[in-house]
Amino acid sequence: MDELAKKVQEKYIEDLTSKYPLHRFLILFMVIFFMLTYQNGNVDIYNILNQTSLKEVFDFQGGVLSELSMLQLMQALIISLILNSSHKKINFSIF
Repeated sequence: MDELAKKVQEKYIEDLTSKYPLHRFLILFMVIFFMLTYQNGNVDIYNILNQTSLKEVFDFQGGVLSELSMLQLMQALIISLILNSSHKKINFSIF
């Protein structure tokens, strides 16, 4: 029974990662992170990364991502879709 559960879990993970590649989530996360920190008035990337801890980033109760509004999430999704489609077009035209 445990083997069957492991097989189903592996199949589910493979289906999920084949539809939604991890680099898209990374791009979306980066866009959201820098949108929120830019909103606070901090524009220096090195300063932003230096002041932010991982615990603060992944804390959904009082961290960076808890300040995200629905409008910002939709803007980040649109920006990441534009970045992904432009990457595909550039990659296709070069290679």
